[in-house]
Parts: sequence; C-alpha cells; structure tokens
Amino acid sequence: MKKIRLAIFDMDGTLVDTENHMWFVTEKNGFLRLGYEVDDDFLISFRGRTNQSISNIILERYKDIDIEAYWKIVYEENYAFLENNSIPIMEGAFELLEFLKANNITCSVATSTPKKMTNLTLTNTKLLPYFDFVLTGDMITKGKPDPEIYLKSLEHYGIENNEAIVFEDASAGARSAINAHIPLFYVPNGGARLKEDEEDAFVVLNNLNEAIDVIKTNFL
Repeated sequence: MKKIRLAIFDMDGTLVDTENHMWFVTEKNGFLRLGYEVDDDFLISFRGRTNQSISNIILERYKDIDIEAYWKIVYEENYAFLENNSIPIMEGAFELLEFLKANNITCSVATSTPKKMTNLTLTNTKLLPYFDFVLTGDMITKGKPDPEIYLKSLEHYGIENNEAIVFEDASAGARSAINAHIPLFYVPNGGARLKEDEEDAFVVLNNLNEAIDVIKTNFL
C-alpha cells in the first residue's frame, strides 16, 4: 500500500461521543417539545447526515412540523449542553492522533455538523489543535453519503484518494468515503450496521486505538 499523507476524521460518533450523549437527546426533545412522538430508530437514521438531509427525512414523515422551530430547539439545547458538560472522547482518539502526528501524517475533519457547532465541540474536547483543516456540513452542497465532502478534502490538499484514509462511525459517512474510493477505517458506534459497509471498508474496528497497528502494517 502507498504511504498515506492524510487522515480524515468524521467528528460526531467517531472522535467524540456526541451522538449518544447530546444529539440523540436534543433531537428527541425537539420532537417532544413540539408535540410529536418519535421512535429511536428514526433518530438513529439521522446519524452522519447534514441538517438539510435530516430536515428532508423529518418532513417526509411529519409533513406539518415547523422545521425551523425544531432546529431552534435542538441547537439551543446543544449549546447549553456544551457550555455545561464535558463531551466524552472516543476510546483511542488521543492515542491515534498523537501517533499520526509523530509520523507526520496530516489530520483533518470532515463532518456533517455546521461550522459553529463543530468548532465549539472540538474546542470543548481540546481536539481542535490536532487538525490542520476542518470541513463542515454548511461548506458543501451534497451531504453524506455523497462523496463530495471527502473529495473536497482531497482537493484542499491536492492529493489522490490512495494517499488518504477515512475514519467513520455511521453508515452515511462510511458510504461517503467508499464512494470517494478512500480506504475506510470503520468504527461503528451504535447506529445501523450494514453488511455492505463492513464488506467495503478497508478494516472494521472496535475502537480508534486498534487503527495504529493497521496503519503501521499497511500505510507507513
């Protein structure tokens, strides 16, 4: 395998456990506070998607919902959470980032989350200094599983897809990396695990720490 120059990370659910500790709760509260019942599987289907993509999914089911009011509730609760709580870091995140830094592999973020929330999350967790470039959901036109966000990451650095790897936890993001033809390190985190995503991944991991030996063996 070719030596890699870039490691691209999804954020929510991959680097930080905001999916379970924040987004799942605030997105559910958005429905409940507007008077709608919602099931957990429906909320899990949001993972890895941009706000616009999630809005389309919501409006398909809840045709009369005030989508602006919904997002206002979600983001008010998210900001309150980040101001008053520490976000759990995913197992092995710091160890992997330090390993990549020691081996002169650049790290970037490609997340469906908007820029303001992304910066606040990465600052809250002290992860921001590790990343050379952060590409967010409001900087692209087509969300995951479209490959745009990963192709733009490659374009930013002027490198080929075989010079990078991607870390993802959710099916939409996994498919985005696969569609961009970048080797996928898939670390599922509580969402739907699709057989085709695992089959198309370069490797399926239990945690980020496991990636270190895989990189040593295949990409250095």
